[in-house]
Amino acid sequence: MNLTSSLVDEIIGTTGLRNIESSHFAGRHNDFFVYVEVQTHLSRAMMRLRVAGLDGNTRAALEQKIASGFSRQNYSILYEENEVLVIIPANTDWVKRIRELMDVITVFLSENGIHADSQAEKITIEQIPESIPHVEMETAKPSIGMGVLGSFLGSVPGVIGWFITSIASLDGFMVQTPEVHSYLSARFLLAIIITCGSYWGFLLLSGSSRKISALISSPITILMIYFVNRFSYAFLFFTAVSNLSVEKAFMRTYEYLKSYDLTKYYLGTLFLGYLLSALTYLFLYKARENFWKRKT
Repeated sequence: MNLTSSLVDEIIGTTGLRNIESSHFAGRHNDFFVYVEVQTHLSRAMMRLRVAGLDGNTRAALEQKIASGFSRQNYSILYEENEVLVIIPANTDWVKRIRELMDVITVFLSENGIHADSQAEKITIEQIPESIPHVEMETAKPSIGMGVLGSFLGSVPGVIGWFITSIASLDGFMVQTPEVHSYLSARFLLAIIITCGSYWGFLLLSGSSRKISALISSPITILMIYFVNRFSYAFLFFTAVSNLSVEKAFMRTYEYLKSYDLTKYYLGTLFLGYLLSALTYLFLYKARENFWKRKT
């Protein structure tokens, strides 16, 4: 998330606040002083309103009022003494949502006899960090090539762990007594590490959005899981069958799997790895909402 000139104009035009410095916006709204900071590093905006007094019952009623009109995924509300803090994630229509929340909160407070803190503007302005450059200009376009490299490198630790686990689990037993020692290994759990590494590797090196990172890194994740699962079995055949090279073992993996009745274990591990990877991607993309709720 970048604070570009066009985004600044959109915030000013939608909320009616003025850009007082860099990512800080402030102004009067329904007699309340509203201060909004766009926290680009956290992909969210934080809105503050300071009032003269706010008891527990009023807080509860305010939360109920907001919850009746907004999804909990689109905001979180906190309090610091007599200050109301609302965190708005930078997702769809988040600038418009800031204005809507401003309207709901200030109208509710006015109707319930809650007055604005007369010193709010002075206190807030004094708290703004100094020496912050003005609006950040457009940054370089995301680098898909670097993202692909980061996705590949990020998945390597999980791939190595999968391979080592596979060798330690089956080596020496697969050909000798497959009916006794063959089983569905839990190494598919390492798909979590492969997925996280692939996703974050792409995100960090490409500079792309989380959505793009998930979409483009997922084929790389699928390929890496397929490769390590097949190569692990191929390497075991290589160590167990005489006069067999690694290359031939890899090319003829399915033949050997069928010969030693290991196909179902191979496919089962692959399927579970893919399933766990899909669930991990879903978690990575959705669960990040929780981080917006922490205090800053």
